[in-house]
Amino acid sequence: MSALSRRSSAAERGACSTIRSCLMALVTLAILFSASAASAQTSPSPAPEMTDEYIAAVVDSTAAALVKAYVYQDVALEMEERIRGRLDDGAYDELATPMDLVQAVTEDLRDVSGDRHISVRAFPPEVMQEIVTQNEDPEAAREARRRELERQNFHFKKLEILPGNVGYLRMDQLPDASFAGPTAVAAMNFLGHTDALIMDLRYNGGGSPSLIMLLFGYLFDGSTNYNNWLEVGDECGDQHWSLSYVPGPSLSDVPVYVLTSGYTFSGAEDISYSLQSLGRATIVGETTGGGAHPVNGRQFPSLNIIVGVPFAYAKNPITEDNWEGTGVVPDIEVAADAALDTAHREALLAIIETTDDEEYLADLEWAAGGLDAQLNALRRVARDAAGVVGPVAGARQNGIPTDQRRDAHGKSPEERRVRNHR
Repeated sequence: MSALSRRSSAAERGACSTIRSCLMALVTLAILFSASAASAQTSPSPAPEMTDEYIAAVVDSTAAALVKAYVYQDVALEMEERIRGRLDDGAYDELATPMDLVQAVTEDLRDVSGDRHISVRAFPPEVMQEIVTQNEDPEAAREARRRELERQNFHFKKLEILPGNVGYLRMDQLPDASFAGPTAVAAMNFLGHTDALIMDLRYNGGGSPSLIMLLFGYLFDGSTNYNNWLEVGDECGDQHWSLSYVPGPSLSDVPVYVLTSGYTFSGAEDISYSLQSLGRATIVGETTGGGAHPVNGRQFPSLNIIVGVPFAYAKNPITEDNWEGTGVVPDIEVAADAALDTAHREALLAIIETTDDEEYLADLEWAAGGLDAQLNALRRVARDAAGVVGPVAGARQNGIPTDQRRDAHGKSPEERRVRNHR
């Protein structure tokens, strides 16, 4: 599918309305709190005792939720077999608390699937009661969520013009655009006259695709299809396009750099992968966490648990693939704490290549020289600490990773990637 392919017809969009409504919230704890897919029980129980019956009920409910809705049915059956087998073997019998139990079950599920969006979470009864109450009064819950986000400035943490007229934006989460839209517009307008842009996602664990659509409206000239979400067997899915109009100056013609770390996850990876695949940004930092599946929360109030169930997968219009299990491998691979200086230097060099203003050029070269000195000092410290000689940074050529990192279970990126090709 081409990045320039047209939107679905009105009939297709109607047929896909269910998945679209679900996809407007990616995994965060607050989003799981407000998920509408609840079990038939409507009131939470008192704090549970770790009886055989309770443990079995948690396993049964988790397995049922996954078999019903997990994106890959065959993997769901494998996960069910694993946790039921562990239950029969008594692997959960000696666990002391519900928190210990759900952590162990989550680890077993992720060991089978490699899917870090899968989760089972236990809550104190009073918290579970609040979640149930939010389900009954969604408008009040939405207003409470807005107030919470306002106190955190919608997770827009830092905005700055760096030397050389390089814009810097740090976002630590991606709230829905209905909440964070005005703040995002204000931030992008503040940066609207910069000659390069650095987006810092090193501390960003994800959020809503609606905010990505808004932000991308500033980075592309016209509406651009940058990602698509589908359920297995669904040819319609949900197409994600940058907004064709945004208020304020466009940044569609300035170089963009995205900072990443191992913490960067989910929606923040969507930004990184999409901009990289479209050739719109240079990714600088560390390989990201590797979570591409959107998730719904299945609530079981009588057990005081919520099961996070990934129900769809991403299909990039350029690569026809995604970052599930492998993460986004940077174009310039450096330690996360060196990513900002590295990207700033790269931005200055890019501006130097295009400017004919002699006075401005002198300022740019002075700033780039200072960053060179800082980065050389960091490299010497890193080499001395490691006792090795050679460059600290790795690389990526034409979107292909040069390293073959393995995860905690000893799986290579190729092995973790298998699920995406089912």
